[in-house]
Amino acid sequence: MSLKRLFDYPLNTFKQFSKEKQFRLLHKNLLHSVEDLDESEKTYLLDYLEISLKDEDFEIESLGPIGQLDVQKLLAFLEKQLKKSVRDEEIVVRRGDDHSRRSLKEKLPVSVALYNLRSAFNVGSIFRTCECFALQSIYLIGYTPTPEQPQVKKTAMGMDEVVNWQSLSWQDCLEQKGQQYWVGLETVDKAKEICDFDFPQVLEEEVKSEIVLFFGNERWGMPAEVLKTMDVILQIGLSGAKNSLNVASSFAISAYEVRRQWTQK
Repeated sequence: MSLKRLFDYPLNTFKQFSKEKQFRLLHKNLLHSVEDLDESEKTYLLDYLEISLKDEDFEIESLGPIGQLDVQKLLAFLEKQLKKSVRDEEIVVRRGDDHSRRSLKEKLPVSVALYNLRSAFNVGSIFRTCECFALQSIYLIGYTPTPEQPQVKKTAMGMDEVVNWQSLSWQDCLEQKGQQYWVGLETVDKAKEICDFDFPQVLEEEVKSEIVLFFGNERWGMPAEVLKTMDVILQIGLSGAKNSLNVASSFAISAYEVRRQWTQK
């Protein structure tokens, strides 16, 4: 994003804006341009900063020399003043995505099934995590939101176009169980600890094409009739008073454990 929208305002006009509007303009225009500012733009930017940061507890000199302007430090200050929480899609990533690092052959024979999730944010987050750990596919069961919904697409940060996914009914899911080994992640009695379960070994012993990790609705989990169809039920061992995790967090932990086991195999 360029700074054109900010620089469209003459300095005298910018001075008339409220502090909040000045901060919002600076934040919006800097957010995605950390690496795009040339020296002339950074020099010009200082004129705007001197206006907006006047009487504020912030030293412009702390941003460093013009050629190495610490824009991230400035963003952090602006976000604090605006009481703004940073969303996933706004995070500045220090290392760009490397799409050459993984090929389809390196994907694990492990997929995830989301049973009647209601949060588009959780689904989008799971898409992103699924790609990060190079898992196979995502099965969106029942009324689980799909990438056709804007919030899923936004939170997935483009990974909905990389990860294979299907939207199915529960009946459709049952019909393709034959070559799959189903693992339910749920806090129920007699559930085994995920770290004690050997994912690579069970796939070899059961002669299945893939393992599918099942996660249920954020509030209700998976109903009894669904749990009965699982080949095994696992849980993540917790040490605090709270006995459950957000479903996207649970999936991230599970995906890491699966990838760790295959890496150490």
